[in-house]
Amino acid sequence: MGQRTWIDQRTWIDRRAWIGFFPAFLLLLSLLVALPVAAAAADGKRKGAGLACRHLIVGGYLSTSENPDGSYASRSLMTFHDDGAMEAIDARQFAGVVDTAFSAQQGRYRCTGRRSVSATTLDFGFSDAGDIGRADYRLTVKRDGSLVGEFVLRILTPLETCNPFDLATCSEEARFEFSFTAIRMPD
Repeated sequence: MGQRTWIDQRTWIDRRAWIGFFPAFLLLLSLLVALPVAAAAADGKRKGAGLACRHLIVGGYLSTSENPDGSYASRSLMTFHDDGAMEAIDARQFAGVVDTAFSAQQGRYRCTGRRSVSATTLDFGFSDAGDIGRADYRLTVKRDGSLVGEFVLRILTPLETCNPFDLATCSEEARFEFSFTAIRMPD
């Protein structure tokens, strides 16, 4: 009958059957270990997609904005931080509003590709009426380190009830579209 090996209290398995079963057992065991590791790696890549361009964009930029007809609109300083924070100070955005000519926008950016970025900034001092300025940026980091893109500036009200991240809760008082180019500021 052949030599038998005790596997558990209820079953005897022939050694030859066990030897044939062992490679299949190892394959199943390796799949049970490898699948969760592969799933975690894929999830990490999806989460890491929002970080893909950060090493390229971090720093300060001097930008020039143009109106849709190509005429000069304004100059601004844009700063991108390695944690995803963004700041923009525009030299003419407030021209004629509340005796000031500078905006103070703060927000967040996210990499949408290796060299592409989307960002949203808010500014709560946009007028004496208490409007909210929201700028939505789409830009690309060029190979020379400069930026090119466009943004939409919305003036939203009322301050008390408007959630600037849910535009359905706001009234859009005004909307402006611009394109821009930006050069990296020297270190």
